[in-house]
Amino acid sequence: MARTKIETRCVVDKLKVCYKQPADLISWLIKQGGIVDDTKDAYIDCGDFTLKLISKEGKDENYTQLVFDVIIPADSYSKLGTFTFNNSSKYEGLCFFDFENSALYTIFSKAYDKTNNNYQGLLFFVASTLGLVYNNITQVDIALDTTRNYIKHLRNYIHKWNEYDMYLNGHIVKDPNATLEHYGEYYSRSREAMSKQPTLYFCQSKDVGLRMRVYNKSKELEEQSTDKASRYEEYMEFTTSNPVYRVEVEIKNVDIKLFHSLWKERYGDEDKENILSLLMLEDFNAQLWKWATDRLVYFRDLKSKEYIYLADIL
Repeated sequence: MARTKIETRCVVDKLKVCYKQPADLISWLIKQGGIVDDTKDAYIDCGDFTLKLISKEGKDENYTQLVFDVIIPADSYSKLGTFTFNNSSKYEGLCFFDFENSALYTIFSKAYDKTNNNYQGLLFFVASTLGLVYNNITQVDIALDTTRNYIKHLRNYIHKWNEYDMYLNGHIVKDPNATLEHYGEYYSRSREAMSKQPTLYFCQSKDVGLRMRVYNKSKELEEQSTDKASRYEEYMEFTTSNPVYRVEVEIKNVDIKLFHSLWKERYGDEDKENILSLLMLEDFNAQLWKWATDRLVYFRDLKSKEYIYLADIL
């Protein structure tokens, strides 16, 4: 019997970027938006995009924070993401941009490898228009989606302690009966029944460390809106009807800097926007995903002594 074709995509599921903002940007936003204490709605026309005021903190025009949605003209999509502009000692001179999740799964163009490009690239234009200077990537979540039953195969390696050594956060699990502090399985349930498959969780001990979740993506989509599910299917372009499983790793700024320091010769200076551009390429996303997941968990075949990483399970 022929083996079912396994399809895989590696995409950005969440992206938060930090920028250095001009000293006069807050006052410019207040003036252009006509923002006063009782202002609830304000729009700033920036030509090819619009800023829509969502919230503000402070009073008497001494605002410590202004939050704007970035609205772009498009047939099927309009919100690119949200800017948080700061005027406080904690984040002095810095602002943050969070991509709207739907913008990361909406087709903008085709990449060189014929995969779909999303709306990530528009951020460069928006940031340039506002005079922002790239500072760093605060957080990026990289998701590997596959039609292989990843939960089943990964749990096989975990449970077969007499066939495979298991390494969590770089340390071997010596006692198969010991509670695994940085690994857990969560079963959702209704009042009537428990789900058949768990969601798998991995993490590091530090608060800003790597975190990973392995779950049934198709089941999640069934519980979401039809529009979101359709957008996902159109963007990912899986050709089979098999369930999709996701291995999603959360990477914070400290680990992005570490990754870049190890690969600096290949990817260039971290203080430039090159790494933000590279996140538009699926090959780079896969490399970052592999580096991160390799640090969280891997195995060794007791018979052959060969190491087995999550990328090998595909």
